[in-house]
Amino acid sequence: MSICTRYADFRNLFMSGEPTAADGFPTWDPSKFDGNLVVYSNWQITFPVTIQLQLSDDAVAYTDEYHWHLSQPTELTAPRMELLRYDNLPTGTRSGRVQIALTTKGDELLSSGELGPPHSAESMSNFLRGCYVYAYEISSDQFYVLDMYRQAFVPAQLDI
Repeated sequence: MSICTRYADFRNLFMSGEPTAADGFPTWDPSKFDGNLVVYSNWQITFPVTIQLQLSDDAVAYTDEYHWHLSQPTELTAPRMELLRYDNLPTGTRSGRVQIALTTKGDELLSSGELGPPHSAESMSNFLRGCYVYAYEISSDQFYVLDMYRQAFVPAQLDI
């Protein structure tokens, strides 16, 4: 499994063979988006958060089936959260599962009052705004997207 830390790497890895946009990167093919990831039901999130598309080991031991990317605002170039491999087993890998953990900067932001009252719905709302997790299933050439703010704060009945 690849966890891409730079958006440029993510676009080049996930979208190889797609038409090139004016900025020189491949373009998104909307037909390849299969659905949204669902992780938690409200803003009271406990980190690390586990995201999974597949519970079982990869079909071939140590051959990844998914790639992942976390997109987020940064303050002074320090990320709030980081993607972590969920588990590597002696019998193989489970690339269909990752964890999102807070960085030191993320922990500081949530408790500082800079985004709202510490550990409140307001601070979590501001913390998650603009944060997205992308998963790419290699075999099906499909993308999955998690809008972390929308998942936590927009009621399901408003989902389009």
